[in-house]
Amino acid sequence: MPRPVSLAVVGATGAVGVEILKVLERRTFPLKSLRCFASQRSVGKKATCFGQEIPIELLSEERLEGLDIAIFSAGKKVARIREDLSQPNTLELWVVGDQLLKNAALNAVQIAEHFVEEKII
Repeated sequence: MPRPVSLAVVGATGAVGVEILKVLERRTFPLKSLRCFASQRSVGKKATCFGQEIPIELLSEERLEGLDIAIFSAGKKVARIREDLSQPNTLELWVVGDQLLKNAALNAVQIAEHFVEEKII
């Protein structure tokens, strides 16, 4: 069984972000902790995953410290995986395009699962 990881969903209140949370739960993704981030207008709201209510936080670089994986679902222009220069030995996974709602969410979680299974993180 893969080791549980600390994961963040950035854009958790958007259409793709909400779907990512559903996919994590459906696939019983191995979580040690889950943090949800969104824009200022969503701060104070709660997201739900695995029957838990998770407070929505405003994103900052410091709040990403100590996380194993951050799945970003924001914007509509470019999807990419790139090195995260703010933290050593990390990657950022960007998932974009609300028109790809379910496929984007599933892809993001499958890539994160692969990172865990292959001990990339």
